[in-house]
Amino acid sequence: MYKHSPCIFCILSLFCALCVVASCDKMPINGDLDGMWQLERVETSETILDTRTHRVYLSIQLHLAQWDDPTEGLTLYSHFRHEGDSLFFIDLSHASPHTATASDDTLVTSQEMADGLMKAWGIYDIHTRYCIRTLKTQNLQLEKADTIYYYKKF
Repeated sequence: MYKHSPCIFCILSLFCALCVVASCDKMPINGDLDGMWQLERVETSETILDTRTHRVYLSIQLHLAQWDDPTEGLTLYSHFRHEGDSLFFIDLSHASPHTATASDDTLVTSQEMADGLMKAWGIYDIHTRYCIRTLKTQNLQLEKADTIYYYKKF
């Protein structure tokens, strides 16, 4: 009968343990798009707006985007789809300050958008499609109409 060394048993046990631990975490499904992005500037054909000091963020994980503007104390959530060179933001809701359940979140209204709720991000429409100009590990450029949004991985 062939005897296995205790070292092989230890290595196999360690490998199995690592596989179990790794399977418990939510793996990124959006490639380089996943993560926290800081909006650095917004360019139109007429203006360049430096937004680095305002500290506006977009965090993406799984199928959810979180919009944060700490200066204004604003946190919003939206679902999105990433299809080819397009990024579609589907809905937008206020985060409930009392619970962590989505059923208590309230949808952002068209009037809130028209009033400039998300003006820090240059967004004035709830259902928004962006063209992805650049998507690299540390850089993201989105374009809508004649506006380009420059993000840096934070």
